[in-house]
Amino acid sequence: MLLVYGGTRKGDTFPPGRADVDTIRRRELIEAVEHRGKRLSVAGAYGCHREDYEEGFRLRAAHPEAFPLEKPTSRRFGLDDFPRQVMDLAAELVDFPGKVVIDLASATPRRP
Repeated sequence: MLLVYGGTRKGDTFPPGRADVDTIRRRELIEAVEHRGKRLSVAGAYGCHREDYEEGFRLRAAHPEAFPLEKPTSRRFGLDDFPRQVMDLAAELVDFPGKVVIDLASATPRRP
């Protein structure tokens, strides 16, 4: 299950062009989708309180097999690769769900 609980705008979809995640979140709906050959549910939460998150953490700790999690960071790039990657993203040639981390230390030494 992909839980969407904030940070959406009108027109946001996942996978691209499929489930309307903004409507799913705001109306607290659940919609089945297929992504990368897997079926999953996209669920929305709106107006969550601290207790809601705490209960989710308790359930995850008590039943990890029922609530498997993927790493939130999907890709990591060096600064030298950033221009090509950002252009590919802008051209919609690639999609990196999750967070993408850019390592700021350049692999190419700078000349004085």
